[in-house]
Amino acid sequence: MTICFFDRRIEEPILVVAEVKYQLQLGTEIRSVCKEWDLRNLFLDWNEKRVTGDVITFGAADGGRIQSATLIAKPIYDIGSVD
Repeated sequence: MTICFFDRRIEEPILVVAEVKYQLQLGTEIRSVCKEWDLRNLFLDWNEKRVTGDVITFGAADGGRIQSATLIAKPIYDIGSVD
């Protein structure tokens, strides 16, 4: 989960929640392939539509480092409850 506050492509802060599957070799630690900007990049850079409120599924990304991902993003000010 991350929040994107500033970017010219969004008008207000966006909450991004995703499940990411990384391509791991035997013996590789997740911290060596998981990068802090992955969720932001999935929504803003590797997603042409940037639709909020819909579940978005990705195949391989970033040269195969990310095997697949499922993401949903929502403008923070549109969230009234988490129930």
